[in-house]
Amino acid sequence: MTSSKEGDGRSSQKRPAAPTPVSPRKRRRDDQFFASHTFTIFGFAQSQRSEITKVIEENGGTILDQNSDADFHVVTLSFGTNTKESNSTGILVTVCWIESCIVEGRILPVETVPTYTPLRIKFPIPEFQNFVISTTGIPGR
Repeated sequence: MTSSKEGDGRSSQKRPAAPTPVSPRKRRRDDQFFASHTFTIFGFAQSQRSEITKVIEENGGTILDQNSDADFHVVTLSFGTNTKESNSTGILVTVCWIESCIVEGRILPVETVPTYTPLRIKFPIPEFQNFVISTTGIPGR
């Protein structure tokens, strides 16, 4: 039950403080969820490859030579139907999957989100050659 101060219409009870959000860095999780898993990386520039290697290793994963069989093969979203898929025992995944696993602090099933695996189409898409697509993550632009 709240009471009003005379004349000002405000409640004399204090509002409860808003909950403090927990940052992903402070969230309890297994930081070594990639431990015991091996990875190869295909189709990225050296700078991108270095960053992907860093985050995988920080979370316990091991990077193997590109010619190795690994548990996971990190490829670009537009990797398509490359021959690595048919010659490998590992699972093709994208950086989107790696990032989501890191946010969740666990290995996620690759079939749950379409962008966790490469798109199964050949690029460029001939029917789209005359399209111009623009996207932005900045509101109001």
